Amino acid sequence: VLLIGGQLGAGKTTLLNQLLSNRLNLRLRCIVNDLAKMNVDAKLLLHRDKATDCIELTNGCACHALVGHLEGEVSRILQDCDGTEQIDYIVLETSGVVDPVPLV
Repeated sequence: VLLIGGQLGAGKTTLLNQLLSNRLNLRLRCIVNDLAKMNVDAKLLLHRDKATDCIELTNGCACHALVGHLEGEVSRILQDCDGTEQIDYIVLETSGVVDPVPLV
């Protein structure tokens, strides 16, 4: 799991877009967390091949209110990779106000 964190405007979504452009041929799945009801960061992702590439966690913090939802989504991603579809990384982009320590 690759955790992308940082303050608002630090370039988290830009970095995730670069990773999803897949110049290194990495097999990625991403989870994008936003405190707001509408996940603006997820809407800014440009290089999504299919809807299942990125999962949106909205209307709460992944390290507190949505921790159960986050665990469920990570578990679902791992179950989807049943040997026929391998992934290299699960990338978690947190909201700019999230403390990443509880997620680690």
